[in-house]
Amino acid sequence: MKKEVEDIKKSLEMLHDTVEKISKRQDKIMDLMGEIEALKLLRAENNKRINDLEIRVAELEQYSRINDVITGLKIKPRSYAKAVGKVSEENMTEEDWATMEEQVVALLESKQIAIDSSFIEACHPLPQKTPLNHWPSL
Repeated sequence: MKKEVEDIKKSLEMLHDTVEKISKRQDKIMDLMGEIEALKLLRAENNKRINDLEIRVAELEQYSRINDVITGLKIKPRSYAKAVGKVSEENMTEEDWATMEEQVVALLESKQIAIDSSFIEACHPLPQKTPLNHWPSL
């Protein structure tokens, strides 16, 4: 009978240890669940901020295009070297800029739209994403 009591005692100790381990793990799980909830709230706030910023960027991009007039105009280079070479905006001369303005004015005049070149705020080529044959013609 003494052996049975000792076996029961050992079993109770093991059971007690197991319950303690489970309790500690449960505490860790509860802490992690709290962190998960906090992260969910943070993610929701960040998603809202991202959405607000995307709207703001779209509005700013739209605002920056308020004065845009022409898209799809093929700029005629001043020289054959510029026609076949890649001309970056930083390599453009004042003469090239004036030429683009003149081309825009000429295009508008060909469409019976009179414009003074002094009304042109800026005139520069933008990188193409879509081939010109996909743009609607003026």
